[in-house]
Amino acid sequence: MKNNLTLNEINNKVSFFWLKNTIRQSFRLLGRILEFFNRDIFIFKTNNELNSFFFGYHDKKPFNFQDTKIAVHSYKNTKKLLKQSNKEVLINLIDLKSKKILNLDKTSAWSWQLGSNLQWHPKKNIIFFNKKENRNYITKQIDLRSRKIKKLNFSIYNVSPDGKYFLIADFTKIGKLRKGYGFKTGQSQKSVNLRKSKLEIMINKKKNKKITLFKFNETKQKLVIGCYINHQTFSPNGDKIAYFYTVLKKNNQRQILFYHYCLKKKKNYLINLSKSKLISHYCWKNNEEILFTMKEDNKCYSYILYNIKLNKFKTLNSELNKDGHPMFNPKYKDLFVSDTYPNLLGFQKLFVYSITKKKIIWKKYIYSPYKYRGVIRCDLHPRWSNDGKKILIDYISGMHRNVGIMTIN
Repeated sequence: MKNNLTLNEINNKVSFFWLKNTIRQSFRLLGRILEFFNRDIFIFKTNNELNSFFFGYHDKKPFNFQDTKIAVHSYKNTKKLLKQSNKEVLINLIDLKSKKILNLDKTSAWSWQLGSNLQWHPKKNIIFFNKKENRNYITKQIDLRSRKIKKLNFSIYNVSPDGKYFLIADFTKIGKLRKGYGFKTGQSQKSVNLRKSKLEIMINKKKNKKITLFKFNETKQKLVIGCYINHQTFSPNGDKIAYFYTVLKKNNQRQILFYHYCLKKKKNYLINLSKSKLISHYCWKNNEEILFTMKEDNKCYSYILYNIKLNKFKTLNSELNKDGHPMFNPKYKDLFVSDTYPNLLGFQKLFVYSITKKKIIWKKYIYSPYKYRGVIRCDLHPRWSNDGKKILIDYISGMHRNVGIMTIN
């Protein structure tokens, strides 16, 4: 057949891949040497000599509302990280004053990028996380003060700013279509409808009542493998929901559509962008503005500030030309923290940007070994404390995952 590769072509491709891989590892080794000269700036970090620690995604807070405790995941250190994907992780509570770690539970309903969607009630010492029980995926709620436990019959993605409502995600489907972001299950693709998606919210915790806000029509395009809703977040006032609707095609291309849903008007709005523009990550600045990273025409990324009310887009400094995970400071809305993926030497840039000054006002480089790439990569996923003075990140220390907190003046 005309499309068959010859033996020489296969050998050339293998040799080129080996050479490319060797060069990459050599640069990472140089980066590891340079890392020894990198000053430690953490005011707190977990001891990962025996266990690896991580929190999860950047759109949730690891700090309780008083900033006295953090909630994190952990697992025993292992060289076989892909096998760890099929095992349970522990849910831990860390007292930042005494540095004591308390194991609360364990769960198999987790992923490398999101964890178990572990998160705090915005105003109470209550934690929520996903868990699998009797073959069902649930949300477990633990009140740390009363020690009361409640189980909800859905998988949580995010909790509202007042703690009354939950956004729900289909992590079984996401696990099939987006590795590293959903649950690993033994279900075949035939048992999961990959072509239907709906935006759901839980409105009554006592009765476990949930409603569908919006349904997308089942796609019948032959090139489409499936579609899913992900990264749902409430606006600061809780009256809007932003989310991604992603369509995965057979050529492994993803089309990401960005929507916001108005709870008062009960309407779904598409943030209109051309098909050549790919949105990657976002966060709310205030109730009317969203900051997101966007790649245009397969070129560099940009940071775009979008005003919902005015339907206007504003591109920030061209210095911000790499993808990242932005989050606005909860107290000083002029500032946001973000990060980058590893460069050739393996360094990820963590930085704070000022919108009024139009420049990066603080930065730090964090090393990531070559081993941590692909599905098991360790993004920094920076998150602010509630007082806006500290940042917590996931990072690699001594070849294992770790959690560190630093102070930002």
